This record gives sequence, C-alpha cells and structure tokens, in this order.
Amino acid sequence: MLTALDGWESTPLLTIGESLGDYTPPGIPDGMGALKLGGDSVRLFVTHEIRDEQGYVYRLENGTPLTGARISYLDVDRKSRVVTGGGLAFHTIIDRNGDVVTHAEQINEWYAPEGEDESLIGIDRLCSANLFERGEYGLVDDIFFAGEETGNGQEFALDVRGGVLYAVPWMGRAAWESVTMIDTGDPETVGFIIGDDRAPAPLLLYVGQKDQLGDGSFLDRNGLARGVLYTWVADDGASDPREFHGTRSSRAGHFAKIEHYRPGAPGYDAQGFATQATQDALVAAAGGFLFSRPEDVATSPRNRRRVVMASTGSGGLFDGVDDWGTTYVIDIERGRRGAPIRATVRIVYDGDDAGGGAFSDPDFGLRSPDNLEWAGNGRIYVQEDRATRIHTFGAVSREEASIWELGPVDGSLRRIAQVDRAVIPEGQSESEGSANDLGNWETSGAVDVTEPFQARE
Repeated sequence: MLTALDGWESTPLLTIGESLGDYTPPGIPDGMGALKLGGDSVRLFVTHEIRDEQGYVYRLENGTPLTGARISYLDVDRKSRVVTGGGLAFHTIIDRNGDVVTHAEQINEWYAPEGEDESLIGIDRLCSANLFERGEYGLVDDIFFAGEETGNGQEFALDVRGGVLYAVPWMGRAAWESVTMIDTGDPETVGFIIGDDRAPAPLLLYVGQKDQLGDGSFLDRNGLARGVLYTWVADDGASDPREFHGTRSSRAGHFAKIEHYRPGAPGYDAQGFATQATQDALVAAAGGFLFSRPEDVATSPRNRRRVVMASTGSGGLFDGVDDWGTTYVIDIERGRRGAPIRATVRIVYDGDDAGGGAFSDPDFGLRSPDNLEWAGNGRIYVQEDRATRIHTFGAVSREEASIWELGPVDGSLRRIAQVDRAVIPEGQSESEGSANDLGNWETSGAVDVTEPFQARE
C-alpha cells in the first residue's frame, strides 16, 4: 500500500489479480501514460515488466500465441475515478523487419530459457514508458513508447488509436527505461532522449527525419523510420562520475554522432543495426560519458529542451562515488542546422553528498531515484527503488521507500508518499526473510494526469 503524506491523498484503482470483464492484467505494472477519450473517460496505458517466458499466454488478432511483457489499457471515469473497463492495448505487432508478427521468434531474437517453448517466447520486460499526443514535438499520431529493459533491448511504439505495436530499430539498442521527447527546432524532425538502464551506460539522443521513405507509414510520418543516434560527450573529457559528481556541479558538452546503421558490416545485425556490444564500442570511440545507472527521463513542460534524468546509482562502479544515485537536469541548446548539438548537464541532487549537505546523512534524503515525472506545476516527482550496494537502504533513517517532490533549480525535497508494507493484498505474501528489510517494494510509474482528469468547464 502507498501512504500519502503532507496533504496528498492516494486512492487505489486496481489490485493485480482483479479482472476487468474477461481480461486480467498480468502483474508487475511499471510505465504509464494517460489519454483523454471522448466524454468522461480517460484511458491509462500500463506496461507489464514481465520476462519474455513469464505470464499467461495471450494471442494477437491473427492467433499468434505469446508469453512475456505486454501493455494493458484501463478506462477510468474522470469523475468517479472508477475503472470501467480494460484489455490488451494492441492486437498486432510489427517486427524489426517491418513484417506482421506471426511467430514469436520475430520479436525475440535470442534463445529461450532451458525447458521453455521457444514458439511462445515474446517481448522481454517492458519497463517505464511515456505517452505523447499528436501535435506534440512534431508527432502526427498519439504514441505510447515502451522498451525492453534488457541487454540488446528493443524500443516499441504503440499506435494507441490503431492498436498496432511497432518495433523501432532506428532508435538503437539499450536496456530501455524510458524515452522523452524534446523540441528539435525543426518541424521536419523529432528528438528523443533515451534512458538506458545499465551499469554503466551513456546518455543517448535520437533525432529522426519525418517522411524519409515517403510511404505514409506510421513509423515514417512520425520520424521513426530513419534517423541518427548520438551520445553525450563532456567538453572537458570527463568520462564517468569519478570526474563529474556533486550537487550543483555542471558540465558543458555536445552530442556526437555514432554510426549505428551499417548493413553487412561485422557487429551489425541482419537489418544492418549495431548490436549492443558494437554500439557500446562506438560510444567509447566517441568519448561518450558513462553514467552509473541512468534510468527514467522526462521533459520540462515549461522548457521543451530541458530534461530531467535519474541515475539510480551503483556503488560497485567508479570507486563508489555514485552509490545513492544522482538526479540530473539536461539543457539542450537550439543550434544552427548542421552545427553540433550542444547540451549542459547539471546535477540538481547528488544522493552521496545528501544534496550538498541538505541532510545529515544521505539516507534521510532522496535515495536510489528511479521513475520520475516533470509535472505541469514545474516540480519533479521521483520514486525510490533500492539500488545502493555500499550502504544499507534505510539503515540510518529507518524510512521506507518514498516518493519525493523535487525542486528542479534548488534541489529542495519534500516527501509526499511512502510505502506501507503492513498492508498486503489478500492472497499475497512477502518472501521469507525480507520482512525486516526496507525498500523491498517499488512504487513505479510516476505520471502527471492532472490535465486529462480535470473536470470539463
């Protein structure tokens, strides 16, 4: 259960295990997006971070059976806040080659676990997600973006009106946490900052050219069928958090292009895209900065070229300088066409120095930041997911995993909600030996739904 604090309220919509008519959401919900429908209904899209061999078998419209990660939709009445229906959010999947999926092997490129049926193995661990509406950032369609949080992971784009889920190979490889869009300054292009949840991983930017194929297809008209991939490089040569850390520190830099598409070249797949290992080598050759464990990203609603990124931290890397996690704000400059894309990265809150001494111990402040949202009120909302390896989460503060409100300029913090593990859904239990641990539960899925749920005038 989540306990709201400091004037906030929390109302459960759905407990996993409940059914919506003949549809039962399969569990492990993570990323979310909200879209206002006609009348008084809001449709929530929810990813399920299930491994590719897990979950009950579902079927596509053409009869193809699959296990693994998927996306559900929930329809919620805007006034009563009651879930009125739900189901699988897509009926068709298009693979990396542009073909309709009729066999599981088209979307799962790797072998199945021993003893599992390879003919069923589907999408692997869809994690945090973002929904952008048509007209925003140059998009032609309403799209829900979700990617596989696994090595060599794929990004997917859901046509939420048409119910078709597309693989997007041009966005490269990552252990996808989420993507967020930026204003490129060019109406013919779209831009995405990518959260790659590996330890370590670079900061990536994808810039796609709209209507490059000229076929009017969903991917092409939205700039997802052709594009360029970049990695952020610090001007001073800093390569990782050992050389760039501390609350209020900043580094200027630029995005360097990497050649992630070379058909027929060694280290590239059958479609001509770099494997994860090849892409990592390209980042290293460009001097790309490696973050300890970059996760969720979100764009400021007041500055469409400013992005917040949470790095959850990983004390096993970089001499332990980023164990409690770091929250960054990235400002991308509007340059001339053809000029290098410049960006300044600023640390708004470093957990290891407790926000520059704002707290007596890092354990009292923001720890292991993970999913986040930059809301319409100008504040950032961040949830904690225990990742510290050097220290023990909650050992000093005795505080459970929380959701914080973060000031994007001064790094000020206010705890607004906290996990209450005394309340466990009927029929469920915690694993043996974990009852006295703190941070075992992750809240996930921060999303600002103020606008779609506002009462009509």
